[in-house]
Amino acid sequence: MNPADIGIPGITGTVFPNPTLNPTATGSDITIGFAQISQPDGIIFLTNQFRPNPNLPPGTIHITNDPTQPNLNLPTFPGGGGDVIFDSRGGIIVDRAIAVENGFGAFSGDGGNVTILAEGNISFASNTLRNSSISSRGQIGGNILLQSDRDIFIRGGVFSQSRSQSNVPRTGGDITIRARNLSLLDNGVIVGLTTGTAKTGTVDISVSQSLTANGEFSPGVPGGIYNQASSTGTGNIGDIRIAANTVSLTNGTKIDSTALQQGNSGNIEIVARESFNADGEGSRPDLTSGVYSSTVDVNAGKIDIRTLSLNLTNGARIGSTSLGQGSTSSIEIAVAQGFTADGTTSLGQVSGVFSRAVNGEAEEIDIRANSVKLTNGANLSSFATSLTIVSPLDPANNLSPLAQASSSNISIRATQTFEADGASPLGAPSGVFTNLSPGVEGRGGDINIETNALRFTNGAKLDTSTFGRGDGGQISVVATNSVVFDGRNPAGNFGGGITSFVAPGAIGDGGDVRITTGSLAVTNGAGLASVTFGRGNGGNFDIQAADSVLVQGESVITTSSEPGGIGDSGNINISAGTITLSNDSGSLAFISTFSKGQGRAGDIDIRARSLSLDQFSIDTDGFSGSGGNINPGIDGLLVMRNGSRISTTAGFLGSGGDGGNIDIAASFIVGIREENSDITANAFSGQGGNIRIATNGIFGLKFRPRLTPLSDITASSEIGIDGTFDLDLLSFPSEQGLNELPSSLVDAESAFARDVCGIQDGKIAGGSSLTITGRGGMPPSPLEPLTPLNGSVEWSRRNGNSGENETARPAAILRDRSRAEADESGNPKEIRPAQGWRVTPEGRVLLTAEVPAPGAFSVGWVHPDCTKRPTE
Repeated sequence: MNPADIGIPGITGTVFPNPTLNPTATGSDITIGFAQISQPDGIIFLTNQFRPNPNLPPGTIHITNDPTQPNLNLPTFPGGGGDVIFDSRGGIIVDRAIAVENGFGAFSGDGGNVTILAEGNISFASNTLRNSSISSRGQIGGNILLQSDRDIFIRGGVFSQSRSQSNVPRTGGDITIRARNLSLLDNGVIVGLTTGTAKTGTVDISVSQSLTANGEFSPGVPGGIYNQASSTGTGNIGDIRIAANTVSLTNGTKIDSTALQQGNSGNIEIVARESFNADGEGSRPDLTSGVYSSTVDVNAGKIDIRTLSLNLTNGARIGSTSLGQGSTSSIEIAVAQGFTADGTTSLGQVSGVFSRAVNGEAEEIDIRANSVKLTNGANLSSFATSLTIVSPLDPANNLSPLAQASSSNISIRATQTFEADGASPLGAPSGVFTNLSPGVEGRGGDINIETNALRFTNGAKLDTSTFGRGDGGQISVVATNSVVFDGRNPAGNFGGGITSFVAPGAIGDGGDVRITTGSLAVTNGAGLASVTFGRGNGGNFDIQAADSVLVQGESVITTSSEPGGIGDSGNINISAGTITLSNDSGSLAFISTFSKGQGRAGDIDIRARSLSLDQFSIDTDGFSGSGGNINPGIDGLLVMRNGSRISTTAGFLGSGGDGGNIDIAASFIVGIREENSDITANAFSGQGGNIRIATNGIFGLKFRPRLTPLSDITASSEIGIDGTFDLDLLSFPSEQGLNELPSSLVDAESAFARDVCGIQDGKIAGGSSLTITGRGGMPPSPLEPLTPLNGSVEWSRRNGNSGENETARPAAILRDRSRAEADESGNPKEIRPAQGWRVTPEGRVLLTAEVPAPGAFSVGWVHPDCTKRPTE
């Protein structure tokens, strides 16, 4: 039949077998079993929309699965594959493969385009013959457009493949999908592929509701969405763009941009307005659900995911790998609410986000969310590795040149909380890691965290370690409210916290750690450690806590150079409101800078309102080298209990090295004499350190020449010169005399009233009183004797309060005690002690050398202004 006979003029072709035509329209369904183009670059156009009849229900176009017929549009002649267009007011069901490609040997022509439009669902069944639903292959793959007002179901492969070997730049076809929902089921996969020099096109998917992928394309090959260059393809990779309300990848399905040769991989952009979820593994446990980008010797594109919530579970990952001289993808994840990663695969591969550079550069990982949570081994990691097999314990046998690679920086901004907890069943801790592997020369990546509250528990950690040649990365934590590192991993064999190691055989410095927060707690075996076993210095710790620092229960803050290590340990600087260091476990708990190799121990500087140690030690000890300095500046109390120690000691191994210096400033230093809490700056053969303490008082500790079972202060050397102890007391006990006071210490005129003994309200001074104690007046200086008082002192009088009948009294006359009366020859008369006194009629009191005879006497001398004189 000529197509014009059924209303499609201008198309040359044949439809067979001849359909039976009903002159009366009864429906708009189209069902065919086979169609083939008989001319090069032809077209198959099926529609029930050409002359729409609103009186008929929407029809379905159905391509049936007839195994006796070849796949739809499979030409057998040179030239380009033809186009296929389906346009339906209803749904479209395709049970056969649509192959718009050149089948003449080596893909001599271009693949055709496939356009499928439907107002209803579009459904592709799995085709076991070709394991594909749509295939457009040729020198350049054709464009594929699937558009539905409802849902699209794909159970086979949708391919646009280019094989051009031309030096002229060409770009393969795009794959574009628009629908309400898109489901990749069973063998469902969408692939843009180049096996030659052409660039692949763009994979662009936009659905108003959900994108789901579940299943495998073939055994060991996960389903999902791919844009790739094969091992023979040198072309670049186009972008993958996905927009949906929700994206769900399960059972190993993934979104992947991979260039296995010299082409650059493309960008992956995902916008999931509500959620992005990836979960689990397929038939191969090493292939897990997620988003991946890989390159060899070139640069990878960017991975950019934006969503309301993101969940990676049971080994699902987002990651980028560079296997050559190029760089990995930069990874940016923006989550309006929560980012969660949890668990592992059956083989122990952990969930999370990673960047792995093999002989290349790892790019940034940047995560922004309201909250971030990593559990059961999940992590955020960046590794710089080498394909060269090396022995970290025997670097002399590693004759291959070092790979040049660097791990990336990882930045996390969690508005509310950042939590990490536990470890995987195989012991891999949850947390954040940037590492240089053995055989690599480069730079370790930094870890930068900004949040309101950070909490790492049960072995979770931050780690920037180097096993190759290069410095470990820096760690910066800024947490407005609090930072908590608590506990050991479930097996109990390592604590959580922060680590920065220089491994045996490695060369480089440990990374510095800076924590800025309201409060810091390191508890129950957790620790902050920067340790070098190789050739390099330990990193420094700088802790700024506005409120408090708590280190408790087998926990440590330490930077050290271990045996075999060559280098100094780092410094520790802590500033906080209150610092509490306690340990009731009986095991070691300390803040320390150790040098167990040939280097020097670092310094420890502490600034706080109060510092309390309970079965805890602050050490800067050199086992073979010199001890560091310890400088606590405490506004209030420094308390030492239960065998606590502040020590800077050198020569633990019987070798040289001088003890460090200890400079303590505190209001008071308090210990218990019998608890053996010590402040020491000792040495073995070198000189003992110097101890200087400025305080108001020391209680319970005492300076002694050697350590004893009591609480001691020592600055000694076993066989060398002892150090010094300098005590600067900020106030003086009474037995040391009085301090000299300035002449204007107080304004007496304003401090005291002049009428201190006047009558008011019937009482002396209104009830005031004056009590004189002590041994007399105050000398001008503590070094001078008392000066006798000369002259007269008049009594105070309150105006208007004197009695009418009172008479004025003469002033009391005080004479210089150094001017005793003399006889006519000028010699002083005999001075005898007073034995009594008498009162003159004028009211004067005279001291007498004799005891007065008993008789009438006055009731006493009354000040004229204090009360009326009673009648005798």
